[in-house]
Amino acid sequence: MFSYDIDEEYDEELKEKLRWNDPINQNIIQQNDIPKCRYNMVPNRFNIEPGYRWDGVIRGNNYEKRWFEARNIEIAKNKESYLNNISEL
Repeated sequence: MFSYDIDEEYDEELKEKLRWNDPINQNIIQQNDIPKCRYNMVPNRFNIEPGYRWDGVIRGNNYEKRWFEARNIEIAKNKESYLNNISEL
């Protein structure tokens, strides 16, 4: 009458089935429900993504832009001084 032997095909079918009380599926569903911003992220010091309501306009005082420029200049100076020190050897 009943067969308790589960073949591979039926096993795969059971694995693909979504259950409402499965904690792993709850995380997947919650991650997909979070709305994302449709604009490209402007680089910032903390890698914080913009909220989904952001309209793409930067309303700051360009501190982040100046910070990145100063950081890149400092890295370039350090690299150049390192290369100059190596060439003297």
